[in-house]
Parts: sequence; C-alpha cells; structure tokens
Amino acid sequence: MKFTSVLLGFAATAFASPIAKRGVFSQSTYNDLSISGGSAGNAQQEALQKLGGLPTDLSTVEKSDLDFLDSVNGIANDAEKDAFNPAIEAASGEDADALQRGKIKNKVLKLTATVLKLEAQQAQGEDVADNMLESDQSWPLWDNDSLDGAFDINDNAVVTKVNRPCLFGYRPTKPNGRGILVIGGGGYVELMVGREGVAVAKWLNSLGFYAFVLVHRFPNSETGPQAPLDDGRRALKIMAESGLAPGGISICGLSSGGHLGAALLAKYPQVWTSPDPKVPQIEFAILGYGPISTNAVGRTIIENKPPLPPQEKQEFYNVVQPDVQLRSPAPPAFIVYSNNDPVVPVVNAYRLAEGFTKNGASVELHVFADAPHGFALDSHKDLPVTKWPSMCEAWLRQHKWIE
Repeated sequence: MKFTSVLLGFAATAFASPIAKRGVFSQSTYNDLSISGGSAGNAQQEALQKLGGLPTDLSTVEKSDLDFLDSVNGIANDAEKDAFNPAIEAASGEDADALQRGKIKNKVLKLTATVLKLEAQQAQGEDVADNMLESDQSWPLWDNDSLDGAFDINDNAVVTKVNRPCLFGYRPTKPNGRGILVIGGGGYVELMVGREGVAVAKWLNSLGFYAFVLVHRFPNSETGPQAPLDDGRRALKIMAESGLAPGGISICGLSSGGHLGAALLAKYPQVWTSPDPKVPQIEFAILGYGPISTNAVGRTIIENKPPLPPQEKQEFYNVVQPDVQLRSPAPPAFIVYSNNDPVVPVVNAYRLAEGFTKNGASVELHVFADAPHGFALDSHKDLPVTKWPSMCEAWLRQHKWIE
C-alpha cells in the first residue's frame, strides 16, 4: 500500500483542519501544507518551500502570518498524536516505515514553522528567549522572591548564569496525571533551557505529561559542588507538593542533564548534607547522552585526562557517579546515546544500563551508530537517531504510562 493511501485512510479529518487567517500564506488547510510523503531526507527543504514567501525584512512580517505559523505548529502536533501515532502502532512492514517517515517530516514541518516565527519575532524586537520560557506556572526553589533577574539567558535560550534556581511548569492540553522533571545539558557551565528544556517539555505535553523545566545552579566557588544535585532534589519535592502530578513523578535529562537526572536516582553522597533528605519515588527515567562516570577521576577512558574547570565541577563528577550509586530498586529506564559522540563516550550508556539492571530495573537501551552530541529532538539529518522520540513514546505506551 502506498503511503498516500495510508494517509487518506486514517487522517483525512485531521489534515483537513482549517489554518488560521494569514497574509502572505495562501494554504487553507493542513492538508495543503503536508510534506509527509516520500523520503525523510529532504524534509527541511520541503518545509521551507511550503512555508516560503515571507518578506526578506522579517521585521515587516504581519501578525496574521505569525498566527498562521503558530497554527501550523499546533495542528501538526495534533496530527502526530491523533493520527500518526495510532496508525504507526496498527501498521507493519513497509506501511509502518512509510508512516514513521511521515511522522518525522511532520516534526520537521512543525519545527520549521516555530523557527520562522521566532526569527520574525526577534527581528521585530521581541525577547525571544524570554518568550520561549513562558510557562503556566513557576517556582523559586529556595525562597519566595520574584524570579525577575533569577538568571541570565541569551538569544539562543541558553542560560549562562544562575542567580536563583527555579522551576517552570508546562501544562498539557489533556493531562494524564503524571509529571516529568526536564533537565537540559550544558556541561554544568551553561544550560540549554530551550532546545533541551522547553522543547522537550512541549513534546512531553503532547503525550499528556505535565512538564517541569529545571533551571539549576552550576557547581562553582560561589555555590559549591553539590548545588545542582540539591536543586534537583528540591525541584522533585516541589513537584510532589504541587498536586499537579498525582499519578507519578519521573525524570527526563539530556547531556549533563542526563548525569544529573541519574544522580537524582542515586544515593545522596555521605560527604555532603542534603537539605531535602527524602525525595519522591520516581516512576521512570528517560536519560540521553550524559557523562555518567567517564569524567570521574579513576574512571576516565582518556589517559591523563586533565581536571575539568572549575574544580567544584570536577568534584561533583568525582563524588557523583550514578551508575554505581543507584538506589535499589531503580525505576525503569529509557537510555539513548550516540556511538560516535565526540563529547560523551558511549561507554557511559553501557555503564548506566548495567547499573540499572543490577538494581532490578528494566532497561530500554538504544545506541545509534551515527549522531552528533546534543541531538535532542531537532536533528534535521536523515539519520535513524531522529526516530528516538517515537521509540520512547512506544516504550511509554508499552508500560501503560500513556495511552
């Protein structure tokens, strides 16, 4: 069966949804915009062709066109959840592969619309980074002060300095009663709160989870080596007390956020004193390309590897080695890494998986042969790693955490 036949069979209504009024754009339904047929390799080019026509001077883009791009994002998200996902689950063989390619291209279309909108907003003088962090709720971690000036963030939605750690909450349209703490990467010297934080939160929202994005302190001379761990534990406590996740609390961490996420599942180091001795039980963990223990002295795979600055960061890695410190029983884990990651050696994946297994957890481990470090959700290349979010969704569905 050809892909187009499959598409018409399951998504005619969803793809005929009306798009918001627009100035430059002429398409009237999502079906007019769909790029979901064929191969996935040319998805970005096709998306740009479909969404082309904006003025060269982005500061002159009309509000109606910005609304149009926003509508594309929302309806593409609905198409993925309500049309692609159930069809992929029911299909097999070539039909399933075609649907999966269509889903990947749908993601690229959604991302392209988002990027175009943000570029236009930035050209018109809006603070895009601040807009990206707009949340349904927010909490300071250690005091009741205003979050104004809590951290410094650049135009790429990367936090460069944290004055007061905080937590941002993102509510799903159809809550399933569960919450997930989202921790981005940045090597404990910055924090990718956009593409590894809020973007991940929005993906989890589409699955029904209330997502909580953590902006934690970095280990340095002002905060001490244990600051990220204490911030993470306090965030879990706030989540439990918020009443927003009565069905269970879980963790999703990428890069250094993967290390911190795993650390939150480990025994608290005896050399430090925790301000929050007890943490909520964790239902499951999604951990990607984190330096679990290869930065620790004595466990590196690079001979004579120099210490990582600042010294508090190196101390954090030395003391917190989650693969050999996990609490038992450990929760089920979905682990995703790249075999040729130039930043985080893949041995971390195997060490982490072994640690979970030894502590009684079921482990879903995916190591992709070719993928960059920090692949997150938005790798545009025609690589198998782009399928990891769908594989994770299937894993969540298998365990009955989502429908």
